[in-house]
Amino acid sequence: MITLTSFSITSCNTKTKEYNKYLAEADVFFEKENYNDALRLYTAASKIKPDEKYPSDRINEINKIKKLDEEKLAEENYYREIELADNFYDKEEYQSALEAYTRALYFKSEQYPKDRIDEIELMLVEVVEEVVENTNYRYHIIVGSYEIESNAERMMQKLKDEGFDSRLVSRFDGEYTAVILSSYPTIHDAYNDLTDAKAHTDHPWVIYKKF
Repeated sequence: MITLTSFSITSCNTKTKEYNKYLAEADVFFEKENYNDALRLYTAASKIKPDEKYPSDRINEINKIKKLDEEKLAEENYYREIELADNFYDKEEYQSALEAYTRALYFKSEQYPKDRIDEIELMLVEVVEEVVENTNYRYHIIVGSYEIESNAERMMQKLKDEGFDSRLVSRFDGEYTAVILSSYPTIHDAYNDLTDAKAHTDHPWVIYKKF
C-alpha cells in the first residue's frame, strides 16, 4: 500500500514538473510573439492538467490574436489587389484588371470589385464580335502556372483523370504555361467555384480568354 502511494505521489510530481516546464517554455514563446510554438506548448500543458484555467485562457488569447492577424493579412492583400486592378483598369488593360479584381474578392467580399467586374465583363462582351469555338466559355479557373511545360502537362492530365475538362494556356508571352481547371460563361459562375478549386491549389484565380 505504501509502495502504491509512493508511486502515485511520484507520478503526480512528474506530471506537475512537466506541466510547469511546458508553461514556462510557452510563456517565453508567447512574449516573443511566436504564437504557433506557444500554442503547441499551452495545449500540451492543458492535456496534462485540463482543469487548469491558465493554459486554456492563453490558448483562447492566441486564437484571437491569430484570427486578427489573418484578418489583417486578408485586408492587406485585398487592398494590394484593388490597387493593382485599378492601375490596370486606368491603363485599359481590362483582362488583367478583371483577374486582379477577382483575386481581391478571394480575400474580402466587397461591392466595389464586384461592380468593376460587372462593368469590365460588359465591355469585354461588347469588344468580342467574332464567333469562335467555345466562345461562350471565356472565363477560366487557373490552378497553377508553370515555367516548365511538362509540369503543367502532368497537372492537366491529373485533372482530366479526375473528370475535369482541363487544358493549358500560354501566359506572359509564353514564359509560363497555366493549367485550366474548368471554364465558364460568366465571371460570376467562375467565381462561385473558386472555393471548390482550393482543393487543387491554395490560391486559384480567374482569367478571361477566348479559345
